[in-house]
Amino acid sequence: MRNFMILAACFLLAGALSAETTLLRYPADVQFHCVPDNTWEASSPEELRTPDGDRVLALKVTAAVAADAKPWHKQAIFIWANAVDANRKYRLTFWYKGSAPGKIEYNASRNTPPYSHLGKRAGKNLAVTTAWQKEVCEFDVDEFQPSPLAMPRFNAGQYPAGETLYLGPVALERLDKVFASLLTPDWRYVIGGKPPVDRIPAGAAPVRIPFLSDRNRGAAVFYQEFEAPAAGSMTVGMSADWYFECSVNGKVVYDTLKEGNLSHKFVPEDHIFNIPVVKGKNLVAVRVVSGSKGWRFICGKVPPVEGNPELARLFKPEAGEKYRPVDDSRFLEIKPGTALDFTALAPRVPAGSYGRVIISPDGKPVF
Repeated sequence: MRNFMILAACFLLAGALSAETTLLRYPADVQFHCVPDNTWEASSPEELRTPDGDRVLALKVTAAVAADAKPWHKQAIFIWANAVDANRKYRLTFWYKGSAPGKIEYNASRNTPPYSHLGKRAGKNLAVTTAWQKEVCEFDVDEFQPSPLAMPRFNAGQYPAGETLYLGPVALERLDKVFASLLTPDWRYVIGGKPPVDRIPAGAAPVRIPFLSDRNRGAAVFYQEFEAPAAGSMTVGMSADWYFECSVNGKVVYDTLKEGNLSHKFVPEDHIFNIPVVKGKNLVAVRVVSGSKGWRFICGKVPPVEGNPELARLFKPEAGEKYRPVDDSRFLEIKPGTALDFTALAPRVPAGSYGRVIISPDGKPVF
């Protein structure tokens, strides 16, 4: 992205989206990145509309296209100022055409280094024609990615000079859903050994949660199957004395094996996290390892949480009587005598009074 010229433009993303899906609408901002000598002009002609009746972004290539031009030499980026979590599923939908045939590519990706794609299917190459074409792309996010994001990034560095690329509004839809916990107090469990986590073994005994045991050492695996109405995420709350590892459909999704439960309250709110679920039957398996004075397992309902539950639980000050927003346009100075004035902790002397700074034999800066 070095030596790129950055222009900012606003492109109104109008258009009706289905009310039956989970939607995340774009802001109205589009950024353009071009390497030197690769320019285009952006406009939104009033008379030109997509087949859905929406306004169009017109990008006219105004400079010659070099024989060795790369697709990313001209970029139109739909900026989305949000982060995404792993295992989220999204759909991108947009119309496109050109004044002449050509090739472009697009991808949903980070808009900061290393500009990696959000998923394996988060984009493709497109053959542009003079007729409107509708593109629909569904993809799963591989791992958490911070904001801002390119949703998507259009690379058109090889589109013919003098021609115009037309793009309709880009619709971003969140396809997965977040459910409140569908788990009940009725589980099955196996004590000791190394039971599987991808199936309920024969001989697993029924048990109701919360479960307590006075065994000093040991481990058990608790199982529960449940039906999810759709694919998505489910917020659960768990606690254990003293360690636990939660698997869903055979894959570990959360554990406290390193530091233990931390809390001695032993309530579902001790550990709130989202687990991925598929439509239909799912299996949760929780391996509990005892502490020094017996062990227990607790699981209960908590309110559903979008995004990362750990971040959602952090304190977020809001402007009001207790907290006033800082005007970052002004140079901030500490008022003498206030709680932030630390000058009394050290005598104030003219600079250089103690000589120059040197490095002591033990590697520390001293005078």
